[in-house]
Amino acid sequence: MRHASLAAEERDSNQSNLFGEMPAEESGLQMPDVAAWREMEVLHQEFEAIGFYLSAHPLDSYGVTLDRLGVTRYADLENRLNGETKRVNLAGSVEGCQERTSARGKKFAFVQLSDATGAFEVTVFSEILDAHRESLEPGQKILLAIDAKLDEGQIRLTTQGVQLLDDAAALSDVGLEIFLKAEAAKDPTVIDDIRRHLGAAKGRGRVCLHMLLEDQLREVDVDLPGGFKITPEIRAELAHVAGIARLQEI
Repeated sequence: MRHASLAAEERDSNQSNLFGEMPAEESGLQMPDVAAWREMEVLHQEFEAIGFYLSAHPLDSYGVTLDRLGVTRYADLENRLNGETKRVNLAGSVEGCQERTSARGKKFAFVQLSDATGAFEVTVFSEILDAHRESLEPGQKILLAIDAKLDEGQIRLTTQGVQLLDDAAALSDVGLEIFLKAEAAKDPTVIDDIRRHLGAAKGRGRVCLHMLLEDQLREVDVDLPGGFKITPEIRAELAHVAGIARLQEI
């Protein structure tokens, strides 16, 4: 950016510096050769840089998980309330948190969040705030138990429970089917990479390997023993394993 700005100033002033007549690749400006970021890292960097998500939303990667956890999308909440007060599950990425002190001297907070359908704010009172303050930091992805009601046309959201979304996902039964390329049968490093990315974090998700044999006509299906914690980060890492053709949540 500084290089481009300097070049623009030189053009406007009809002057040139020592390198003015040299090709860009010889002028000292060299871009580093770095690996591409994974999707979640891109979103993290976007939020850090500009304060909101630009290319996608962090909850986009939790599709099946949110359904299994009974999460209501914020855009659907008003229709679900139908004029009543209801306990619902909402999921969101924390964008801000402002703490206040009540007249009785107790702390409470207004927390701003967003899901893929919109932005919303919840109230968190002292007991839950004290227990989950670290989970309410900007950038955290959380699952909320909410008492929701319509008050003079406005939706009021009072928090009754907070859980990190990845922890909740580990307790769900969302699993993963891993479809391997035929050549993966000859490459033991593929299985080693899968084992490494699944890691030691145990959960309730079932993982099944589908391996197409060399004749392209037969397939071997293998259920891995135990349960696994399947998160978007783990799926993103597995998607870049060379011997994997595709992934599918189950």
